[in-house]
Amino acid sequence: MLDSKYLTDEVIDGYKVSANRKKLWVTELNLLSFLEEICIQENINYYLLFGSAIGAVRHKGFIPWDDDIDLGMLREDFEKFLNADKSDWPDYIDVQYGISEHGVDTLLRIRDARTTGITRGDINKSGNKGVFIEIYVFDAADNKAIRNIQLKLTSFLERSMACYFLPSQSMNIKKKARAFLVNLIGIKTTWALFDSICKLQNSHKNSTYVDTPCLPNYAKSGQHLFYRTDVEESIYVPFEYTKVRIPKGYDRCLSTRYGDYMEMPPIEKRGTHHSFEVFYDPNCSYTEYENSPLLDRYFAGDLSLEKL
Repeated sequence: MLDSKYLTDEVIDGYKVSANRKKLWVTELNLLSFLEEICIQENINYYLLFGSAIGAVRHKGFIPWDDDIDLGMLREDFEKFLNADKSDWPDYIDVQYGISEHGVDTLLRIRDARTTGITRGDINKSGNKGVFIEIYVFDAADNKAIRNIQLKLTSFLERSMACYFLPSQSMNIKKKARAFLVNLIGIKTTWALFDSICKLQNSHKNSTYVDTPCLPNYAKSGQHLFYRTDVEESIYVPFEYTKVRIPKGYDRCLSTRYGDYMEMPPIEKRGTHHSFEVFYDPNCSYTEYENSPLLDRYFAGDLSLEKL
């Protein structure tokens, strides 16, 4: 249960966690709570991954200098979540995935419009730019040759769809050619093609490995290539003032991605997680920052504008 004393400045593992950063964490955990309700109702499995899972295991909460929640789902659970009834969710919560007013999103985000979580990629885009949690979808990945083809194709299509939504004056010839191709095929058809390529190996229901072909830049490194058995089930663990799910095989997942994930980074490297990649303000809506020159200054490196 959230205690009023929670929202105060605190030094954790040598890093000063501000009350504002904790407000951000509360917003993200509230979004996770909405997700949890649907997942219980629809028998959907999900789990914290990456830095969020390290926080759960190593800190029993957020890594003190972390600012987001990363989640994973196998494709079958992800599809169930997409199709689940979310009509009773508050109006200020949006799910961004696929083609929308926001452009095209191959990573699912659940966002709170009452707050601000503007990424570099959100600049000049429409739609909700509030604080978010992210869901990575995992598809079967047993055949290496097919996986390599998948990653090349999804990488090309992902970049091409991004170009389609860019203003023409900001594009070079290569980007204009990509945008032209998508326009010729049709954005909905291009998205459907992208989606089908991601699912190419899913006919193998008992696959050994899973990966994220929908996020090829991550998948190419091999750091998202997990054993299916490690992420088929989740377990609850303490996290801040609540409980969260992590993969039952979290140790092998985290070791694959990070090596010795229990080792703390040196003091001087604590606090550099998402600097200049996301502008957060948990106290007001992103609409307060629309067309603000402050964002240009922040993304150019002016850390004095940091709200956390």
